[in-house]
Amino acid sequence: MKKRPAPGECRPARNGRHRTHYGELCRHAKFTGFRLTVQDMPDASRILEPAFVEALRGYADEDIPVDLLVTADRMDEVLELLRQVPRLRGIVDHLAKPGIRERRFEPWASRLSELARLPNLYGKMSGLVTEADSAAWKTEDFVPYIRHALHAFGPERVLFGSDWPVCLLAAPYGQVTEILRQALPDEWGERERALLFGGNAILSYCHYSLNDNSLLGLLPLLQERGVGVVNASPLSMGLLGTRPIAGWHPAGEKLRAACRMAAEHCAAKGSDIAKLAVQYSTRNERIPTTLVSTATPANIVKNAAWTDEPLDEELLREVLDILKPVHNVSWVSGRPEYNGFSGESATQTEGGGR
Repeated sequence: MKKRPAPGECRPARNGRHRTHYGELCRHAKFTGFRLTVQDMPDASRILEPAFVEALRGYADEDIPVDLLVTADRMDEVLELLRQVPRLRGIVDHLAKPGIRERRFEPWASRLSELARLPNLYGKMSGLVTEADSAAWKTEDFVPYIRHALHAFGPERVLFGSDWPVCLLAAPYGQVTEILRQALPDEWGERERALLFGGNAILSYCHYSLNDNSLLGLLPLLQERGVGVVNASPLSMGLLGTRPIAGWHPAGEKLRAACRMAAEHCAAKGSDIAKLAVQYSTRNERIPTTLVSTATPANIVKNAAWTDEPLDEELLREVLDILKPVHNVSWVSGRPEYNGFSGESATQTEGGGR
């Protein structure tokens, strides 16, 4: 397999706009991969068009990983795509969204087994509660789907994902994790459980940003155990931005107010707090991957370009000083024992609780 080009050594743009975007993005050291949203395409057969297949072959040759966001009724198209591009490396998001609500097991199960036979694909155990009856689901509704996926991929190629905050449409974080724990095969021991819940990878949301760097307290343990970590949401799910904070955001008013003040301070200095936040979150060499979600390719290009620009150290000091009263203040999420951990960078929930 060919090595991915080093930043600044990407191939010339080809086959349309996607290569233009890729050519801009892959010059940035923090660019990792992209998501293929098959579920939202008006016609899923588009991914089998010759130009599309050729484009994916190019990304497979460069070992660019892909998130495959697909629904159960579109697995046939994805399978055919992967027959034509068998070296594509990626993750099957939400286990291809099985029809749990309708209790449809086949043909989803057979199709997932076919996907799992490709050794460079992983299964993400997430997003299942929103595929069930949100008002009347029971833990046993999920068991056959979870166990089938675990058997198909094996413990070394499955990743737990909470799908928070989307999961809140059907269940709180604690119930999401408990559903998975209760559905695990009886023969799974501590090793297999550890791989699923973090040993294969850890995705940390909102804990390495301007207002919260509590992830630093976990790094020594992760490094000791050889566990990879992905830092997600450097903007703290919109707290560190200029737009109004979403109503669903769980942050308390004290934290919201401090972040608004920091954003206004940046604006008064002619800067964007989002730029400062992205630069801060991506410059720590001990956290090599940061996940940023945005609405347009242009925003992704802009975010990536920010990482190559010098960080305004004076503005950073001023913003950190504004945020000092709420440093590492977060919100209650999931099981009580997961709220806060020992270490010099432990997180507090608003109100001072540990």
